[in-house]
Amino acid sequence: MNWNNKIGLLVLLLLFLGCKETTESTVIPAVAWKINDVIEVETLSKIKSNPHIKIVDLRPIEEYKEGHIPGALPLSREEMSDSANPTP
Repeated sequence: MNWNNKIGLLVLLLLFLGCKETTESTVIPAVAWKINDVIEVETLSKIKSNPHIKIVDLRPIEEYKEGHIPGALPLSREEMSDSANPTP
């Protein structure tokens, strides 16, 4: 068997092994993509202890009811827009 045949056989073998079907899949939890920002508990405690700061939750009210930071105020984006531009 000459070198060209050996190299050709090696290439075919590598192609065959490279085309192996895999059964592994990556699963990303549905909630993971929703998390935008995360702060430390200590930082949140400092923010909440300041009487001049209010935490506002701008998510839809259904999501707010499912769970929110204790003491956070619900405010939809529509309400925020309406109060910034009141109609006479």
